[in-house]
Amino acid sequence: MKNIAIKKCKKINPHHKQIADIYDLFDRRNESRINRIDFNREMDEIRNSTVSRSETKLLLNIGKLYYYSDSGNYRGILDEESYMDTNVLRSEYLATSLRLRILERKATALIKYENDLVQATKILEEILQKGDDFAFSLINALSLMSEVHLMKDFDLSAGFIRKAIKLCEKISQDNKRYLLQKRQLESTHDFIMLYHCRLNEELYLNSKPELIHFLIRRGSEEDLARATSLLKELEKENGKLTPFQLYYKALITGEKHYLIKSQREFHRAGDFFYSQIPSKLL
Repeated sequence: MKNIAIKKCKKINPHHKQIADIYDLFDRRNESRINRIDFNREMDEIRNSTVSRSETKLLLNIGKLYYYSDSGNYRGILDEESYMDTNVLRSEYLATSLRLRILERKATALIKYENDLVQATKILEEILQKGDDFAFSLINALSLMSEVHLMKDFDLSAGFIRKAIKLCEKISQDNKRYLLQKRQLESTHDFIMLYHCRLNEELYLNSKPELIHFLIRRGSEEDLARATSLLKELEKENGKLTPFQLYYKALITGEKHYLIKSQREFHRAGDFFYSQIPSKLL
């Protein structure tokens, strides 16, 4: 009956249909059921139709932030977010929810593109204060805080990512969105542990890149040979290595040019925060 009512509402009110279509796109993106190119194309199709309501324009702009985030266009996020006024929404709950999503993207851009950890921390603390009723934003803020402290304070970094995973575990069992997020958090957790060479900590190792990182840190001849083989598999599967994987290759081979290439690829991706990792070894 609920679906019938929604379909009927869409037929009667084109504005409601646009809103429903945008939220459907958001859900498909969050559950990895649509890639960023198709997501942006479908958002543009809605944007190019008649859009008059302020709420619809706001949601479309937030969709643009999602696309920028997925594309690594952090400069675009910083340019756009200041023009988004959630006060146009009648629902205070919805306005707060969307405002927190905007703040998440801004904090991410400040970390990666500007390397402004002070301002990013202020924004993330605001999310943590307001996020009790918004689990997804709260989990993301905890994860970002773990990244802020990654290179300088292991205990803080580890504490934040563990809180994020614990919160995610409470709600992830039957929710694909949170199951996907939990795997991402586990990868972040493992990277933090392995970056600080904490091999005795509990690790998830549910992704090939983190398994490679673990094998490198353990460092036996057999481990390095297996890590090399897994890197070759990734390069064959994807056509190239990511900046992180180039960093791993540098750790295996000891060859400086892989560090330089890793740093360059991080810069090309607009990620000046993580580019510090290969830079520290140059």
